[in-house]
Amino acid sequence: MLRRLRVRDAAERRKCWAIVLSVIAYITFIVHLSYLERQMPEQNEWETKAANILKAQLKLKGVSYAQLAELIGDKEPNVRNKLSRGKFSAAYLLQCLSVLKTDTLHFS
Repeated sequence: MLRRLRVRDAAERRKCWAIVLSVIAYITFIVHLSYLERQMPEQNEWETKAANILKAQLKLKGVSYAQLAELIGDKEPNVRNKLSRGKFSAAYLLQCLSVLKTDTLHFS
C-alpha cells in the first residue's frame, strides 16, 4: 500500500509539473505577443494607397479631419492617427467615403 501511495504521489507531481510548465509557456507567449503588438509595423503599399485615397477625397471635398470626425462620430486625434498610419478597416473607409458623398473612385 505504501508503494502505491508513492507512485500516485509521483504521478501527481508529474501532473503538477505539466500544469506549471503549461502556465509558464502561456505566460511567455502572452509576453511575447504583447511585445510584438507594441512594435509599430510599417505601412504596406495598400494601406498607403487607402490612406491617400481618403486624404485626397477630404481635400477634394474641402473637409478637415475635425469635420470628418464630427460627421462619423469619432474624435479628431483618432481620425488623424488612422490616416497617418493607414491602419483602418474597409468598413471605416466606406463610412468616411459615404459621409463625404463620394459615389465613384478612379484608380490609376
